[in-house]
Amino acid sequence: MSRKYKKNETLIFLTKYVVTAIIFMAVALLVVKFAEKKKKQKIKFTASFLDTDTKWADTLLNNISLNEKIAQLIIYKADTITTNNFEAKLNLIKTGKFGGV
Repeated sequence: MSRKYKKNETLIFLTKYVVTAIIFMAVALLVVKFAEKKKKQKIKFTASFLDTDTKWADTLLNNISLNEKIAQLIIYKADTITTNNFEAKLNLIKTGKFGGV
């Protein structure tokens, strides 16, 4: 094998790896720049149902007793209300002893 051929082969080998390294660094730099740009942007997540006026709810909660507030946390499954206990559950609903079905 001639020296000239070995030099060319080595040069081609090094050129491939240098070019690959440059491409890799360029991609890494682009990724970092993109991440910095995204970091600078303030992303605001909003839910339209949160933009409603809550004065009525605040007023209601301020005017009910602690027992009624606790009762709002109690929810019965509809399939637990049977013909045997229907009247009792209906009475609890009417008197505000639980929050929902």
